[in-house]
Amino acid sequence: MDWPKQINDALAYIEEHLSINLDSKEIAKQACCSDYNFQRLFSFLTGLSLAYYIRKRIMSEATKDLLIKKSSIVEVSLKYGYDSQSSFSRAYKSIEGLSPKEALKEGKELVSFSPLSFTIKMKGLNNMKFRIEKEEGFILHGISQRFTNRNGENFVEIPKMWMEVNDSKELDKLMATATSQKGIFGVCYDFSSDCTIFHYMIAVLGDSNKYEKLIVKPQTYVKFSCLGVKDLQETTKKIFAEWLPESGYVHADSPELEFYPPHDIKADKWPVEIWIPIEKKA
Repeated sequence: MDWPKQINDALAYIEEHLSINLDSKEIAKQACCSDYNFQRLFSFLTGLSLAYYIRKRIMSEATKDLLIKKSSIVEVSLKYGYDSQSSFSRAYKSIEGLSPKEALKEGKELVSFSPLSFTIKMKGLNNMKFRIEKEEGFILHGISQRFTNRNGENFVEIPKMWMEVNDSKELDKLMATATSQKGIFGVCYDFSSDCTIFHYMIAVLGDSNKYEKLIVKPQTYVKFSCLGVKDLQETTKKIFAEWLPESGYVHADSPELEFYPPHDIKADKWPVEIWIPIEKKA
C-alpha cells in the first residue's frame, strides 16, 4: 500500500473541490479508507479534525481572493459554498478572529494556512514488537475524563490524570474492586465524529456500581510492547503513521486499550502493551 500517495491524493482532492460542501466519505475514498479510519488517521497525524482543516483552508484561500484577486465578499461566499454573505462572514470570523471587512483594512495582520502534504521519512530504525490476538468480550470499570488529541494535548493531560489518580489514592481504591489483579487498563473510547475528542478511562476488570462501566465486545487486536510513557507515546504515533496504513488492516470500531501489568506507577519504565482493535481491510 502506497499510503503517503493515497493520503496526498485525498489532500489534492480537497484542494480541487475546496468548499464547505465537501463530503468526508468522498475524501476518504481517495485514500482507499473508510470515512472513520481516514478521519481517525488524519486527526492523529495532524492534531486537527478534517472538518476544521477544510475550514482553515477555505478561509486562507478566501483571504487571497479578497486581497489579491479583489473578489467581493459575495463572490467569495458563493465560491466556497456558503448560502449567504452573512453566513460566510460568521464562519470567517470564527476561524480568523476578525470579519472579512476587517481583513481588508490596510495593515491588518493575517495568517496564511498552507495545504498539507505527506512525505516518506526513514523509518524502521527501532523494532516494533507486536502480536495479533483475539480477545473475548470483557467488562471494565473505572474513572474517566474527556480529552482531545488536538495539538497533542492528550499526550500531556493523560499522564497528569494518572498521577492525580495515583496521588489521591483513588487508584488503590479502584484496584481493590478488580476481579483480577493481573493489571490495569487505560482505555480510549467514545470518539467524536471527527475523532478528535474522546473519553479516557483508567480501568480494571469486573463490574462495580461505584464506578463507570464499559463493556468491551469480542475483538481482534494488534498488541505492541513498549516501556514507559515516552515509549508508549512514540509507539502509538508510529502505529498510526507507519504500521496501520501499511498493514492490510483497518482500525475497528472498538476501544483502544493500554494494558499495564502490576508495577510501580511512578517508575520511569513501566511496561505496557498497546492494543489497537483491527479488522481486515475490505
